[in-house]
Formats: sequence, structure tokens, C-alpha cells
Amino acid sequence: MAKKAAVKNTPSTQPAKAQAGKTQDNAGKKAMETKQDHEMPSAKEVANNARQAAHGVKLAPEAAPPRKPSKNAARANVARDKRPSALDLAAGILVESKQPLGAKALAERVIAAGWQTTGRTPEATLYSAISREIKAKANASRFAKAGKGLFTARAQ
Repeated sequence: MAKKAAVKNTPSTQPAKAQAGKTQDNAGKKAMETKQDHEMPSAKEVANNARQAAHGVKLAPEAAPPRKPSKNAARANVARDKRPSALDLAAGILVESKQPLGAKALAERVIAAGWQTTGRTPEATLYSAISREIKAKANASRFAKAGKGLFTARAQ
């Protein structure tokens, strides 16, 4: 077995170890006495706050932001200024036409009847809405498929 070389405790190595321990102890005491770093604003934050105060910018909101109206309140507002939906207009147009219509022709007539949309493909929007109603309500739906891409009013 080989002997390990003994490390001499020289005066130059001992104080370094002792100083390291003392430094950590002193740092711990100072931390307890003063505020932590995250509790004190940095120099950058202080400068930024001063700049904002000089320009009249409020640093913290005084009141909570306005709340979004509830769904019931939104429904009440819609009931007051009730505009007919695209589906309502489409159902009326299909009853009047007495023949099946495609989504594009139906969308043109619905827009002419007063439906306001900002979309680029109103025929796709209308086709999708009618298909969803047919799927969800089945026989209670106002619409029936008369062929590929064609819809008619369901006989009631």
C-alpha cells in the first residue's frame, strides 16, 4: 500500500480557511440586519420610478381594472338591440324560396337581407352554422340537407 502524502498545515493555508468561514458568518449576520436584495429596489428601478414620477405616470393602479360584464348581462344587451342572426335570416329565405339553395347563393341573399359580417368567406360561415344546427337539433332543426352543399327549409 502506498502511503498518502501528508498535507502540512502551514500558516498560509490555515488563515484562508478560517477567513472563508468568518466571511460567511459576517455575511449571514449582515443579511439578518438589513433587507434582502429583492426587498430593496435596484438603482435602475429607483431611476425608472423617478423618471415616471417626473412625467406624471402613476406607479401603481389606484383601483382594480373594470370587470368584464357577465354572460347574462351580455345576453340582456343583445336582447335590447336584437338583430336577426344569419341563421334566422337564412331560415326565412329558404321558406320563401321553396327550393334548395347552395351556401354561396344563400349567403348572398342573407347579406342582402341585412346580415352584417366582416369575414372574407360568409358562405363558409353560414354553411358551417347550418350544418351545426342540423347536427345538434336533428329533426327539430329549421334546415334540412337537400343534397351535397344544398339546404332547404324543413317542413314543420
